Amino acid sequence: MANYGGVCNKLEALMLELLDKGYTVPQSITDGLKSVRNLVLIYKQSPAELDLIMQNSVELQAAEMNLLIMAEANIGKEYADSWQQKIMAAYGENVSETPKISSYVSGVPKGDYPVRLKASDITIDGGIDNLIAELGLNSKPQSDGYILVYGAKEAVKALLDKIKAEFVAKNIQKQGN
Repeated sequence: MANYGGVCNKLEALMLELLDKGYTVPQSITDGLKSVRNLVLIYKQSPAELDLIMQNSVELQAAEMNLLIMAEANIGKEYADSWQQKIMAAYGENVSETPKISSYVSGVPKGDYPVRLKASDITIDGGIDNLIAELGLNSKPQSDGYILVYGAKEAVKALLDKIKAEFVAKNIQKQGN
């Protein structure tokens, strides 16, 4: 299994270097990297599924390609080649465990399981709000465009499974077209 978290780190580092050097990175690349990072976090418990999804991830391929093209066009071929080598090395690195982060989320009752979702990235037949209500979950919109969803751990997992299934179906449909 490839280390997609490490690849995201390398791509984000390249993007930050380009920004530090005064070049403008299109918002679509930034959004694509955020989507890839979210997928890595969602599928962290299912490495085989993560491999399948990421191998077909248009966002990962587009972000990698566009950042390397920007680096070559603005700075030089050698610079882009060195970053390409770093990115390729990240694919082969061993996946290391990240340190445990506090699970406390402000505004969520103790014992409830929280998850943050970007509402604009999720399209489900019947709407996300209906699915949240159907599963007996609670939600709070947040100022940054995310929705904080919380409730029983099994219900949150069921919600994420439905979102994951919808995403997989759309990616397979895109690949078929």
